[in-house]
Amino acid sequence: MDLQIGFPIDPEAELRQLQEEQNRLNELQRENIRKITAKKEEIRVALIEKARKEQLDKLEAEKKALEASYETTKARIEELDVKSWIYAHNYQKEDVIQTFHAYRNGFKGFLNANDLGLGKTFEAIATLQLLFEEKPNAKCLWLTKSSILETGGTEREIKRWSDIPVVTLNGSMNAERRAYMCEVLDEMTSVIVLTNYETIRTTPNLANSKYEYVVMDEVHKLKGGANISGPTNTWKAVRDFCWETGDSKDPMDWAPKVDFIQMLSGTPMVNRVAEMWAYLHIFDPVKFSNLRRFENAFNVYKDMGGKVQTGKILDMVLKDRMVHRTRDEVGLELPELTIEENYVLYTPEQERVYQEMKKQFYIWLDDQGEKALTATAIIAQLTRLRQISVWPVFKQEIKDIDGNVIETLQVKIEESAKIDEAMEIIEEANDQVVVFCNFNEPFKEISRRCDELGLTCEFITGATKDRMKFAEVDFQNGLIDVLCINSSMGEGLNLQKNPEQWSGGASIGIHLDRWWNPSRDFQCNGRIHRQGANIPCTIYMIHAPGTVDDFVKALSDDKGELIDGIMNSDQLRPAFEWRDEIKKVLGD
Repeated sequence: MDLQIGFPIDPEAELRQLQEEQNRLNELQRENIRKITAKKEEIRVALIEKARKEQLDKLEAEKKALEASYETTKARIEELDVKSWIYAHNYQKEDVIQTFHAYRNGFKGFLNANDLGLGKTFEAIATLQLLFEEKPNAKCLWLTKSSILETGGTEREIKRWSDIPVVTLNGSMNAERRAYMCEVLDEMTSVIVLTNYETIRTTPNLANSKYEYVVMDEVHKLKGGANISGPTNTWKAVRDFCWETGDSKDPMDWAPKVDFIQMLSGTPMVNRVAEMWAYLHIFDPVKFSNLRRFENAFNVYKDMGGKVQTGKILDMVLKDRMVHRTRDEVGLELPELTIEENYVLYTPEQERVYQEMKKQFYIWLDDQGEKALTATAIIAQLTRLRQISVWPVFKQEIKDIDGNVIETLQVKIEESAKIDEAMEIIEEANDQVVVFCNFNEPFKEISRRCDELGLTCEFITGATKDRMKFAEVDFQNGLIDVLCINSSMGEGLNLQKNPEQWSGGASIGIHLDRWWNPSRDFQCNGRIHRQGANIPCTIYMIHAPGTVDDFVKALSDDKGELIDGIMNSDQLRPAFEWRDEIKKVLGD
């Protein structure tokens, strides 16, 4: 038998060799994976860079096309015989060109958010002249607030700056008269129909009519489209006038019913971002389709005090479809404006009834215990203190949380430190004066005192709005010495002093109280401190320190989240929380 002799087998060495071979293969595999990954990343970066370059090239081409189109539009405008063009400031010409350029490039609307007094109405009229040159047989619906419509100021401005026929459809007409007017207007072309927002809702004939262009003046009137409880009927009526919604809730399925919308507002957002969405949704329901998404996207632009940074939000959401200029930016040459705080102390009886009412307010809060209250209920209580601060003569029903009348409150203290101060200013002025207040009763007392001094006095409130346009003209002609205006009625009036334009006008204004939001006070000041004024203006804010006046002033002075939390709360809060916070402002 043959024997074979071999080397002895070492199992451990064989195992180590196999392990080393496996490690080498694993490392080789990892190296291959790294190479493949690096190559993929290289390819990905190259593709991104290629796409980026293509996108940049596309944007650059679009930019050049828009610039060329803009220059074409500009040249086209210069060729047209636009009546108002020679009177326009350079910035106004640029605004009109930009608005018309948006129309020529397929945008459905444009927002003019310039500051108060920069001539938004003038610019809208000039743009309409261009639009009517493009489509001579078109019709325009011009929507504005009822208070402005009543003054007749917009109608006069349109007639002053253009030859386009204008017809006023007054919402105060009875239904039969409005229906007849709409039938007549349906047969007309090349016309501007001027009416108020509510008429769209109350006049089916108008709502179903065809208009190529729509101007929405003071468009913040439509902020009710974003109400917590649901949009207002007026907002829905205006939206449906501009868009054919059919049975679909998806804006992608809607069809535009008008060719172009001009929106005008110097205060597009007052308290909440949602207010802006309410009219932007009408402007572009696809881009601004969802309220909550809009709020979530832009709430980040609130500063620490809770105030909305209007400019940043507007610039972001409406780039190329909006103009937003400030007075400082355009260098508007207005006379100097001086705002003086005139501090007064209540008369003894006025002080007594004020302290009693404040005490009752606190007792009322204590009685509510743990009951949850809304900001509206608190504001109603504060309003009584504000009334006493101006003129402590009023009668008011006090209701419980369910709206039931539990007491009728009557205050009749016929003295007021604020009215005393106002009358001193009026006497010393020896000139025309405008007085603003959020309550009507003080005007009767001012009128009585003016009559004793041999001064003519008129006042404009919701009850006397039919006199607005006549009062404006009479004031301009110097026939009224003192004009008292409810602060909510101040828009649209031209009361500035300019001897080159008319014999009257005012350079002095008096505020007997402030509104919760300073934008209303700014609007009032703009009645005398505006384009056309050539005399320095003084505004007197009559203020009672250590009272509810401090609370209201804190709103405009941005004194933190305390006030903002009280005024803008949409939620119920326990009564004791309200008491603690209000006492920090009003004192014990």
